[in-house]
Formats: sequence, C-alpha cells, structure tokens
Amino acid sequence: IRTPLIPGATARCENLTGIGRFLAEQLNGSVERWELCAFNNLCRDKYHRLGLAWPFGETPLMTAGALDAMAVCARRSGVDPALIVATGATRAAS
Repeated sequence: IRTPLIPGATARCENLTGIGRFLAEQLNGSVERWELCAFNNLCRDKYHRLGLAWPFGETPLMTAGALDAMAVCARRSGVDPALIVATGATRAAS
C-alpha cells in the first residue's frame, strides 16, 4: 500500500489513522508493506511549461520531522508497525 503525504491535503494524522484502521480491520493481514510517500513537487515545472495551474505548485517538501510525525501516527493506527516505512525527499527544517 502506498499513501502520498501531501501537506495541507492528505498529510494529516486523522487521515493515516483511518487508513491504518481500514488496513488492519478489513485486509486481514494481507498487507506486506505500507509506504508513506513524502510529497514530491518535481512535476511543478512540467505544469508550468504546459500552462496549467497546479494546486500544490507552491507547496514545499515536508521536513524530516513532519514525515517522522506522520509515521508515528500510522504506527499507532493498528497496522503492524514493522510494515510501515516512510520514504521520500525532505527539506531542512526552517
């Protein structure tokens, strides 16, 4: 299972708690890995070149601390914590 973590949209503890609860209760242990994918804004330039507005064009990468906090929420959701990995580029904390 891969879950994109978009700041201001999907990167919320209650979102991950709900997804985790569903995975733990409904998929009966069939999940081998739950990957939390940090937001990536690399497509921003492609949207710009195409003349398209992208709602997340000004959204910065997550900090490592924010990504870690999302992983903590997911690990408390009922899914085996050993199955949860947080991946992706992060920015330095400001």
